[in-house]
Amino acid sequence: MEKAIKKYWPIFVLPTLAAFIIGFIIPFLQGAYLAFCQFTTVRDATFIGISNFISALRDATFTHAFWYNCAFVVVSTLAINVGGPGTGIRLGRLCCDRCIHLQQHLLRTGNRRKRETVRRSVLL
Repeated sequence: MEKAIKKYWPIFVLPTLAAFIIGFIIPFLQGAYLAFCQFTTVRDATFIGISNFISALRDATFTHAFWYNCAFVVVSTLAINVGGPGTGIRLGRLCCDRCIHLQQHLLRTGNRRKRETVRRSVLL
């Protein structure tokens, strides 16, 4: 089986590559081109350069949305990077405390099979 995959790998790769090119690369390049065009439909696009970007930067609604988005990025990044590890540490301590209590209970009751299972799971 491994020799067949090594021999016929293009047969497996080409459909995925074709789908990637058709579904992602071509639309991406078309969108990048259309960003520099003025058009109502894709077929009547006329190239106008960076005029679209200049008019967007001069628009008050765009600049308000842009700065609102920047504030959202900063707040969410701080919340994830500061609050996330703290939450993980608290959850880890909660789970660890439960495992220790369970292990102590099983050690007292004397059930050997469950005891070994708990020891292995706590060590992982």
